[in-house]
Amino acid sequence: MDTQNTSAPPRLQSAADRNPTRSRHHTGDVVHENTRHTTRFVVIGNHLTQHPELSLLAIGPGCHIQSPPTGIPVDIKSLTARCATATAATTAATPSAPRNRNPLPRLPHSRRSPLKPVRKPMVSPPHEAMHRIFQHDPGLFSRVSRFLGVDIPTPVKATALPTDLTETNPVERRVDTLLRFETAEQGAFLLAVEAQSRKHPDKPASWAYYTAYLWTKYRLPTALLVVCQDHATAKWAEQSVSCGPPQMPTLTLHPVVAGPHNMPVITDPEEARADLALASLAAITHAAEPVVDAILKALSTALRDEPEDIASPLIEFTAQGLGKNPAKHLWRNLVAVDLSFYKSYLAEEVRAEVRKEVRQEVREEVQREVRQEVREEVQREVRQEVREEVRREVRQEARVEGRAEDILFVLEQRGLDVSDDVRSRITDCTDPDLLRHWLARAVTAPKAEEVFEGQ
Repeated sequence: MDTQNTSAPPRLQSAADRNPTRSRHHTGDVVHENTRHTTRFVVIGNHLTQHPELSLLAIGPGCHIQSPPTGIPVDIKSLTARCATATAATTAATPSAPRNRNPLPRLPHSRRSPLKPVRKPMVSPPHEAMHRIFQHDPGLFSRVSRFLGVDIPTPVKATALPTDLTETNPVERRVDTLLRFETAEQGAFLLAVEAQSRKHPDKPASWAYYTAYLWTKYRLPTALLVVCQDHATAKWAEQSVSCGPPQMPTLTLHPVVAGPHNMPVITDPEEARADLALASLAAITHAAEPVVDAILKALSTALRDEPEDIASPLIEFTAQGLGKNPAKHLWRNLVAVDLSFYKSYLAEEVRAEVRKEVRQEVREEVQREVRQEVREEVQREVRQEVREEVRREVRQEARVEGRAEDILFVLEQRGLDVSDDVRSRITDCTDPDLLRHWLARAVTAPKAEEVFEGQ
């Protein structure tokens, strides 16, 4: 954007004497107004107005946003107020606004159901890993092609292209990964990479659209690679699909599929080290297979000696590609142990889980220690309490024994005959009050047996 100019006319002027630069002959082509302006103008480059990826609906608000004086608000509400007759169009053309279609006109005596926003399905981590690894290493396809039975010349150049295949209509279409290869033998060609986790009846039609659209847009031969993680989906994706009747197939789709049925099983660390991206793709495509454990161990060993900038993305792709398969736990442990230098969300997640486990172990250990300490402390307290109780009981027993002996002593001193029954009854009694009563009787009773009278 350049200096503003306020002298720009509101429209093209007619061919008059004051406008000699305007031709009087009109055709259907563009007519440029070449009048020089000194005020109220703004320079907008062709990179915006002729942008191949923007619709006309988006270019209009884009040009308008660059033209107001400094300080004028250009948020969605302000643009809507400025263009009151194009509220829905302004909202749809602004990148930060929700992309809703224009409301349907209300017909007389009719009712319209409210439109529900179309929700784009969330993609899973394995889905992202299966195709993004080709973005990370575009040359991987040329090394994978030999396992697919496809004779592709070795590319001399590989470029990742925009994946947006959306047309000017509201339908949004995006291929997962799009690469352009340059070869010395056959020239350039495009490769669309699609990650497919399950069978879907609508996918073949979408793939046919992608390839046809890319062929039309770039005028280059277009190939399709579908990456799968299970045999059933891979077998389904390999089937040829024609858009016409059997007698006139018109357009036939022949996807090339990479999956557990043809991807190599790399269990040798040296072989994994020779092509780390291929080893990572092997782990991703065999994520649900028993051999994945050996592949992951070989890959982790190979990555151990690699610099972090090389190891980091491959570790992330592998972790995403394993998804919720049981092998993810082995990979997390391998990352935490064999690749302890590596720091990322995966390693931090493993450390967090280990920390949680260790915390639980320490908590249980501390609980045992505290229980023992509290037990010993309670034992000391209870021991003291029991000691006091026992002391009281012993004292009580001593008092009882002493009174029984006093009763017998008094009877013997008075010269009374104390039989064995009387002696046993006195010594067996544990009631101090009763013994006290017997002691008082022993002083005056004429016979030892009469000590028990009055009970």
